[in-house]
Amino acid sequence: MTDIPDRPGLVVYAPPGTPWWSLTSPTATAAYRCLCGATGSTGGKRGSLAVCKVLSDWDRHIPCSPHRMAVDELRRRRDDRG
Repeated sequence: MTDIPDRPGLVVYAPPGTPWWSLTSPTATAAYRCLCGATGSTGGKRGSLAVCKVLSDWDRHIPCSPHRMAVDELRRRRDDRG
């Protein structure tokens, strides 16, 4: 298992030689901590399918992110101006 980050965010490691990935590990691993308190992690021999599940879980928490909240607020203000 990958250690869950201390602060909100997502950490993904890929096997060495995987293109576009700077964090490496012998096997694919992923972990996240959301602002709402939710966490998730996977790693070891479960492989990339388990990492995809963690990424999917993380994706469901996008509405919790401060960036998403800021974008929603800007849209609301724009709509209010008509």
